Amino acid sequence: KAAETPHAGNLLLELVASERVRLREVEVGPELQGHSLAEAAGALGSLVLGRVHDGSVELAVGLEGIRLQTNDRIIVVEERRGGQRP
Repeated sequence: KAAETPHAGNLLLELVASERVRLREVEVGPELQGHSLAEAAGALGSLVLGRVHDGSVELAVGLEGIRLQTNDRIIVVEERRGGQRP
């Protein structure tokens, strides 16, 4: 993977360290239940990175056909607004 995407590691570090964005874990409530990850992203106005399902973390890529369930959580990256701090 390093040969294909030599800057991917730096991107991940920037994602974690950035003051401009934050990672957030969101419970799937009734408003998101039954929706796809893309639909959830649109509803939240965030980029969905993955899903936590039955205690396992799944990368969002390749999960196009899944539907969110009540006990799921989704991991999103979103712009940090105002003076919010981690």
